[in-house]
Amino acid sequence: MTWRELVCGLAGTCALFTLLYGAHVQAQNAQPLVTRGSEKPSFDCSKAKTASARIICADGELARLDGQLGASFQKRKSEIPATEQQKFIADQVAWIRERNNQCALTGKDNAAIEVLATSKPCMVSAIQDRIATLSQMAQATGDRKPASLAGTFGSLSFDGQYTVTTTESSTVYRIKALTLHFVADAQFNRVDLIQLTSFDLVATKKNGDKTVLLLRRSLPLSVPILDISSPTVTINEAEFEVPQSIMDDADHVGFSVTDGKMLWPVPTELKISKPDLVAKSDTNSQKKLQWAFELAKERPQALAALQRILPPNYTDTPWVYNLAATSGPIFEITRNGTSYLTGEVCKPHDCRDNLFGFIVAATAPVLSPQQE
Repeated sequence: MTWRELVCGLAGTCALFTLLYGAHVQAQNAQPLVTRGSEKPSFDCSKAKTASARIICADGELARLDGQLGASFQKRKSEIPATEQQKFIADQVAWIRERNNQCALTGKDNAAIEVLATSKPCMVSAIQDRIATLSQMAQATGDRKPASLAGTFGSLSFDGQYTVTTTESSTVYRIKALTLHFVADAQFNRVDLIQLTSFDLVATKKNGDKTVLLLRRSLPLSVPILDISSPTVTINEAEFEVPQSIMDDADHVGFSVTDGKMLWPVPTELKISKPDLVAKSDTNSQKKLQWAFELAKERPQALAALQRILPPNYTDTPWVYNLAATSGPIFEITRNGTSYLTGEVCKPHDCRDNLFGFIVAATAPVLSPQQE
């Protein structure tokens, strides 16, 4: 054996040692999978073929989290306008693909479950973050608790609830059920019977002494005749979408029902201020903000003001110091005539115990070193 052959032999031995050592570390990092009991993921495990589906079905914790994610996804999908749902679905598919890449599951559909187990910590963290993100989306788009639809107009009284969801492009009103009751002794709009033909949403605007109709959305009705012998009917599952440009321009938005001759407005004003999803325009006409992480790029002065008051030990924590983090929505509030930006961020892939909230002046001045 020559010296070169001896060295090569040693090199081969070292390579073998490294390979075995790497396998040993990988085995140490693998979290034991917990046998699934009653936990159910969002899909049918009998059809699980991909690596991500197999590890989810093999572990109780992942199955439970995936079930929660599926419920959050479906809830959020039902809350957004139908015109935006395809994009929402596509975004979710893209997130799943990126999650699988990040968690080293791509290309491992035929791998042993023991090999896939090394991806469990990454999967747990990614799914938890996605659930939190979907929740933040709901807050950011202004989802509201059910509001009451109640009152009387002429021969009809109304009792029900509606919800409203606002996005940058539209406002969606949804009614689960609205009960109409015939009022026999009405003082005005009095009739002996009512055969309703449509349920409408209207948006109007005052123009001097005139009222201008900006929008009418109508849903045909096929309901029994209302009279003293059959006084009650219920309208189920109505939905109206209004472009945000109309909402911004309207003075009044409301529901009404009609029989084609007479009109009975539901005595509830729907025109409510859209939540401050983004900071309002300031005197410098700065770009509007939607998410906390945008502060670094769009309002560096405000971020610098925030950084000045942070304890020194946070300078090496970028998700706090630079807001380079999983972000919630940013809001503008006003106190004593001064506008402030407030929001929160959390540590990427570890939101549960790492949350940072802040409030800073929206137009923080630039300070010289002497002023600092």
